[in-house]
Amino acid sequence: MAISKIGPTGLLNPQVGKNLVDNGGMTVAQRGTITGQGGVSNTYTAIDRWKIREEGPGAARFTTSQNTLSEANSGLARGCRTALKVDCTTAEAGVAAGEFVGICHSLEAQNLQMLEYENPAAKSMVLSFTVSSPKSGTHCVALLQSDDNRHYIAEFTVTSADTFEHFSMVIPGDPDGSIDNDTGEGMRITFPLTAGTNFHGTAGSWQGGEEYATSNQQNLMDNTANNFLLSAVQLEVGTLVSDFEHEHKSVTTAKCQRYFKRFSGAAALVLSGTCRSTTAALVNANIGPMRAAPTGSVSAAAWSNVVDDSDSGRDSNNTPSWTTNADGGVSTSVTVASGLTDGNGVVVEGKASQYAQFSAEL
Repeated sequence: MAISKIGPTGLLNPQVGKNLVDNGGMTVAQRGTITGQGGVSNTYTAIDRWKIREEGPGAARFTTSQNTLSEANSGLARGCRTALKVDCTTAEAGVAAGEFVGICHSLEAQNLQMLEYENPAAKSMVLSFTVSSPKSGTHCVALLQSDDNRHYIAEFTVTSADTFEHFSMVIPGDPDGSIDNDTGEGMRITFPLTAGTNFHGTAGSWQGGEEYATSNQQNLMDNTANNFLLSAVQLEVGTLVSDFEHEHKSVTTAKCQRYFKRFSGAAALVLSGTCRSTTAALVNANIGPMRAAPTGSVSAAAWSNVVDDSDSGRDSNNTPSWTTNADGGVSTSVTVASGLTDGNGVVVEGKASQYAQFSAEL
């Protein structure tokens, strides 16, 4: 029987697990469309694992959403059918020196140890992505080493406005940088939307400081007609450019839920416990492991139905204070006006119109 061998390209660029970016195809969007964004840093967009980095802040405001493409991307990004869409709703006419807005993705430090930074043989990476920009001309993308506060800026040129174009570039290794072996942010990829002069640097080499663009960067938020779309983001070790890695959505979802989980709708999250009085119960559940002990929140105080062993049903009437751990354990107290029986078992489940969510984002 003949045995097939993997060729050199397969050995250098494995097709499974090569992309260091989670949700680079923009397929998971647990939060849904978010309006009125801008003015606050480190808030997340509609797309899981993609957040807003902002300084200033400036006047720009926008809506983020998951955009379904009418046709699949071609070339190296072929098959991608979803994108992150940034729709400008309030324009930023002039960008002050200390103002900056960018769309970012944070990579966990312990997942980057194969890059061997602080080593003369620090490995290069290939960054690939597809964008549709409201402007032609020079654009920038930046990588930041969070632990050592070093950055690398690359320029790319959009030929046609409002048209999807695919770009790939080699990012050299940084023997002078460092990435801690922990669960913190090891590297950040940033696509600037606006960038004041305080955040301008030089393209093409690793340097100290936190810079995101060159002076050639376009202001992509200067008109409410502007839409910026991003898809097929891939960061892989090596110097060879390869096709975008398509993984099962279940795999992408599991990666995203290491950092954020939203339980929406009836019985999406069910907790059980004991009535502590006629008005209060202590309940718990296991939501699965996350990067760190998450912070819990709910869409409204009356987010759940509370039912004890005597079938007394009540709406919760408090915003719960969650106790959590990284292994997935969550517990909270819920209160109702009356009707519970002290000592009875109790079940708390989310309502159809509400959600509970847990964040352990970088």
